[in-house]
Amino acid sequence: MPKCKGLMLWIGVFALFFLVNLSYGKDISEVFCEDIIQIGSNCTMHTPQLSCTGGYIYSIINLSDGAYIVKNNTLVQVNPDFQIYKLNFTNITHTGNYIVRLCDGSTRGIIIKEGAEREMIIAIIMLLPMILSIAFLVGAATLDSEEHNALKIFLFLLSIIPFFISMHIGMVSLVKFYDFPELQNIIGSSVYWFGILFGVIVTYFIIYLFYMMVHAAAQKKKEKMRY
Repeated sequence: MPKCKGLMLWIGVFALFFLVNLSYGKDISEVFCEDIIQIGSNCTMHTPQLSCTGGYIYSIINLSDGAYIVKNNTLVQVNPDFQIYKLNFTNITHTGNYIVRLCDGSTRGIIIKEGAEREMIIAIIMLLPMILSIAFLVGAATLDSEEHNALKIFLFLLSIIPFFISMHIGMVSLVKFYDFPELQNIIGSSVYWFGILFGVIVTYFIIYLFYMMVHAAAQKKKEKMRY
């Protein structure tokens, strides 16, 4: 009997929750547009008091790719007494700077950026080369220096390459999705100087390897001449 009462209580709670959502779902789910929204967002923009003669329409204009109209539609009247209208800012599939131009000539700017899910995916992709770099470093550290000295040095040098790949992905992401020129310059300069340092290390390793090969050949020739 107590179990039946508990079950009936839970059913009553869920039924009440369903009725509340059914009654007020539209008002609760309406999201007002902000100055910066994520791509694929569905938000509602309310106009000030309007008085238009050529029809109550609006246009959404993309300013980032040449200032072209991506959408024309009719405003929906909200309050006839105050001549207030609304529009839905939806179905915009590209990031960038947009303006909404109303029938009276007034405008409002909207910035569309990548969603949190895409930013997370980009961050994961940027971290993958770093994980590979750490794997190379661990592999180099675990090898025996006497038996696998050449492979140890090679893995150490190879661990630097994924670092450049990760920095390149970060630079592309900054250029595409964010307007942060100072950070772009810092990353670009860092990659440039790290690249020069990496080139010096690789050049030293090649010269050293060539020297060891010549030295070993000379030693082998001396041993043959002794016999």
